[in-house]
Amino acid sequence: MSSKGLRLVAWALFAAGCIYGLSGAAPSPGEGILAALIAWIAFAAWMERDAVTRGVGLAYDWSWLMTLGWPVSYVWYARRTQRSWRKCAVLVAIPVLFPVGVICAMIARLLVRTVL
Repeated sequence: MSSKGLRLVAWALFAAGCIYGLSGAAPSPGEGILAALIAWIAFAAWMERDAVTRGVGLAYDWSWLMTLGWPVSYVWYARRTQRSWRKCAVLVAIPVLFPVGVICAMIARLLVRTVL
């Protein structure tokens, strides 16, 4: 997956969260888990392609190790390859964009209600 594809997934997750927040319906726990799973699979696909492009070894050797150490391995990889904390923070934030979208839209909805 390219960087453009990763950004597209990030924006789609944020937009889906905003739609839930604007509608007033709370997403079920299953939908939140599905959103996080989609983000992590997209990040893993991007990480493999980026590692080949940059010639960097990945942070894991086996699939089960990646699964167990995922929170540490993708932060480690993002920091190692991007060389700036800002880019690292953006990449690390991708799995939480769905709930952030829900919260942002709920706040916007509440602000519109209080003003009108």
